[in-house]
Amino acid sequence: MVLGVIVSLAGGELTGLLRDQQRAVFDLGAVTRFEVTAPQSGKRPPSSAELASATDKLFDLVKSKSVSIVLDAHGNDGPRIGVFDPSGALRDLAPTRGRSFGKDDFLSRDVRIMIRSGSYLEKQTATAMNSGLIPRGSEVIGQYDGSKAPFDADYLYNLFSADVGEGSWYVRASDRNVEGIQSALASIGYVVQPIRTPTPAQYVQSTSAATEIESMLGLVAVSLVLVVFDLSVAGRGRWRVMKLFGATPLRIGRDQAAWIALLFLVGLSVGSVGSAALIGLWSPNLVAAPLVILIGDAGALMLAFAASVLFFTFASRSTSLTK
Repeated sequence: MVLGVIVSLAGGELTGLLRDQQRAVFDLGAVTRFEVTAPQSGKRPPSSAELASATDKLFDLVKSKSVSIVLDAHGNDGPRIGVFDPSGALRDLAPTRGRSFGKDDFLSRDVRIMIRSGSYLEKQTATAMNSGLIPRGSEVIGQYDGSKAPFDADYLYNLFSADVGEGSWYVRASDRNVEGIQSALASIGYVVQPIRTPTPAQYVQSTSAATEIESMLGLVAVSLVLVVFDLSVAGRGRWRVMKLFGATPLRIGRDQAAWIALLFLVGLSVGSVGSAALIGLWSPNLVAAPLVILIGDAGALMLAFAASVLFFTFASRSTSLTK
């Protein structure tokens, strides 16, 4: 059962990281990500006129297409994220007050804003324009629930209501449209660097939690081997008698492994399912997905069976009727 708890905890950590990956690509599905940075040293940055012209060109390119764009400027543009989503791919922008963005908002060049519930701006909405926290003339159309949306910025704005530029671009569009967006940005001197979206395994391995998960799974593996080794030593006397009646070492190893695997199956199932249920009472976001628990338990069970066959077979061969 203890091993099942460890499997459940490792599975919960893994599930949480994969959920983070889903949010990291903003739930857009097949997303192309690229980083846009300032020109290299020795080249002048784009002028205001060039930025405005590139923004107009990009808007004309995408306004009639099925394109979704998220621009995270990483603080270069203030505590906000630009969004362009007339097709409605971002279905998680549930408003807690007011309304959410609609197609007309994204096709408008006037600044429309959604503020994150619970943010500093929510408490300062009345004075935000005067204090410069949000652009003057902005229209605050509503607030969004940051715990359910794939964004945690202070506010979102319709992307082409301001000049576009540096940051992480997440684009869901045809290859041709993606290339058009990249070319428009590169034409005014920006450096455009495509970033390959990592697979789930690569994403988990790149995080600091990978060591924690691997340590817990390593503990499960070592514990299984030690338990099986202890059982194989404890059964030597019984196996001497079994060999008197014709039992072979391989048969002893196979039969004993099947029995031990059944015990492990019960313990792993009770431990992992029970701990997952208890975790759900206090921290639902750390509950392992059923498939992750199933894979973890199945892997541990297969390891226990293989180790049992190996240890029991060789342990029974080393026994002697004269010892």
